[in-house]
Amino acid sequence: MIKGMEKHALDMEQVHRRLSGELFNAAWDLILKEERSPQEDEAMYLRAVASLYHWSEREEFGAKEHSVGCWQISRVAALLGWAEEARRWAERALALAEALRGDDAAFFVGFGYEALARALLVSGDRRGAERAREEARARAASLASEELRAALQGDLDTLEL
Repeated sequence: MIKGMEKHALDMEQVHRRLSGELFNAAWDLILKEERSPQEDEAMYLRAVASLYHWSEREEFGAKEHSVGCWQISRVAALLGWAEEARRWAERALALAEALRGDDAAFFVGFGYEALARALLVSGDRRGAERAREEARARAASLASEELRAALQGDLDTLEL
């Protein structure tokens, strides 16, 4: 560090902690927006990717956080009509989620299938999208938590199949 700059040093863990969440939420706000400008579309994608990057720099980054970040990028790519990109990120989200263990693992696997259904729908594979949606619904039905089940089912209900 340059002498005299100590008081200006950033705590990078705090920076990553703050930006990972803020960028995720900012991308989500744009996902929910009914109409976006081309600039907002670009910002939505960049924020989702940047959020995952900042998560990846955090000490507590694991498969769950990685899966959620990939899921969000897939969701954004699907909204933008980028079928191949959406599928790549959805498959990554699903693979990471399938490695999880615990009571909420089915929740993340379900969202992996939900992302895959969106990606397949964008690519024109309606039958594949329906199969992925059914896999996600099966995971939702298996959840003991009503809150988690409702969150997953709510997203599945927005699929235009």
